[in-house]
Amino acid sequence: MRPSRSEYLDLPSVRLHIRRWGDAAAPTLFLLHGWMDVSASFQFVVDELQRDWNIVAPDWRGFGPSQWLNRPYFFAEHLGDMQAIIDRYAPAGKVRLAGHSMGGILSCLYAGIRPERVEKVISLEGFGIAPTTPDMAPERYRNWLGELQDPPRMHVYPERAAFARRLMKTDPYLTTERADFLSRHLARIGDGSSKSGERRHGIIWNGDPWHKATSPYLFRLEESMAIWKQITCPVLWVAGRQSWIVRDYATGCEAAGMFDIDCFGALQCAHVVPRRFAATRTDLTNARALCLAHHSHVDKFHLMRQLVGGPELDRLAAAGRAWLAEDPQAQIVIMGDWNVAPSDEDVWSMEFYADKSHVSPGERAGFRGVVDAGYADLVRPHAPGPGVYTYWDYQQLRFPKKQGMRIDFALGSPALAARVAGAAIDREERKGKGASDHAPVVIELS
Repeated sequence: MRPSRSEYLDLPSVRLHIRRWGDAAAPTLFLLHGWMDVSASFQFVVDELQRDWNIVAPDWRGFGPSQWLNRPYFFAEHLGDMQAIIDRYAPAGKVRLAGHSMGGILSCLYAGIRPERVEKVISLEGFGIAPTTPDMAPERYRNWLGELQDPPRMHVYPERAAFARRLMKTDPYLTTERADFLSRHLARIGDGSSKSGERRHGIIWNGDPWHKATSPYLFRLEESMAIWKQITCPVLWVAGRQSWIVRDYATGCEAAGMFDIDCFGALQCAHVVPRRFAATRTDLTNARALCLAHHSHVDKFHLMRQLVGGPELDRLAAAGRAWLAEDPQAQIVIMGDWNVAPSDEDVWSMEFYADKSHVSPGERAGFRGVVDAGYADLVRPHAPGPGVYTYWDYQQLRFPKKQGMRIDFALGSPALAARVAGAAIDREERKGKGASDHAPVVIELS
């Protein structure tokens, strides 16, 4: 692991812990953690960065080693802290911001409030808070007053190992080693309560319990949208495919249309994106992306080149072409979940997917580039459509309704394609409790 070092920034109302990685003379990158998280969670991202950066990663007030105020917190306070942090570590010029969840929300708000100070933004699941309506106000205030009388408490765990198991339960991609590392930063010894409400001493989350208190103020999405529209820098929004973010924002990618977003991508992970983001070597190699600029489709791979350094399918096509040029008889298969539906019959409804990812012109052009490089679809001749799919979303009963997509492909070189004796999509494996949302693709070779 790349070593980090600690500093403290004393502000009039709070003392903030700042975690630093890298050479202070290198370009500066601010990494901003989410709610009930700490700066150390970015360790795995830092370890995979392909160049040296001057990393500045604060712990927000009331989290980790930063000062706990033992009273209610208000969201705008974090914006004030953020401005002070940026002014301290990058007093002039434009800054690069990458934030997860609450950190992503703050990054996008700051980029709209201070557009002259921001060069680029990456928001990992920083999509705002669920919209509210005025009729929710009375109950919110009642809950807030009640919590002032009976302050919130953290759940207590008997040991760090139990806390680590809790992390692995919510994040299936988290390894034992990384869970152990995180348990030493995300947890601390303190007083909390059991599931039955009994007060106990043990291992608790490393955050002020007052962060769990209800805010008396309603979140107004319209205010955030007005701020987002002031953003002038490139923005990359990333979501986890298993996260509630994709479920809530999938219909029409409403969030992407709120301002001139440059790229929207999804990784194979849940809401704890930074840990999985590190596993992709931070280049979104396996991302599902729908890129928009000025509220219209643009070429996905061009924008990916600008923002994360990799037109992946273009590079794959070039590599595949080179392999066959070197050995025309090479037996090569390029297979997996492509997250692209190359033709209209590969989705259950083009009307439904018209403004969504998987079917955008840029994605389809990238897929065709690999085919044009000399690689044939090994399955389609044996499993013709329409109505033949490999993926059905868990939501909205897509599987029993036969509302699927064909996005899993095996593309083979000419020599390998000549050996295919049969192929099928095993739809039966998609049935039953605990089944994957993808069906196996089976190819028989002679």
